[in-house]
Amino acid sequence: MPKYSAKNKRIIVVDLDGTLISKDSSFSLFQRLLLRNPLRGARAIWNYCAYGEAYAKEYAQLHTPHAAYQHIINKKLISYLKQEKKDGATLILATGANIDTAYAFNKQYKLFDRAIGSDSQVNCIGIHKLNAINKFYKDFMYIGDHWYDTPIWLAAKKIGVVKPN
Repeated sequence: MPKYSAKNKRIIVVDLDGTLISKDSSFSLFQRLLLRNPLRGARAIWNYCAYGEAYAKEYAQLHTPHAAYQHIINKKLISYLKQEKKDGATLILATGANIDTAYAFNKQYKLFDRAIGSDSQVNCIGIHKLNAINKFYKDFMYIGDHWYDTPIWLAAKKIGVVKPN
């Protein structure tokens, strides 16, 4: 494989939910919160209605102990990404899940160079995710799974589709 300089380094941006893992991590987080603390779970639902999805995701993230990822992992994609990283690519995890979920996933798998995710103000999906990516990168490959990813696929230099919804 050729060596890559900073100028021509490949950037691969990868979605989390439905792409790297089989489930929606935010939904799983809400489930755990409801089971462990029904009052806080109810509050998360109220926050969703009153303040929106981004705020509710952050609330659930803050009030749910983060267990190791037990979702079904896309092993073929992980293997591909490990090889790309070995060959010099920069890997970015971009998710609609809360940014702390992205950090926890990366802490477990130690694969990505940067993580982009939702916070209490912005639900990082669709055009919001594209804006967050474009703050750092213009030429990138994007691997995703959902129609929400369409604006990112349209802006990407190369695309990958995993198990489309």
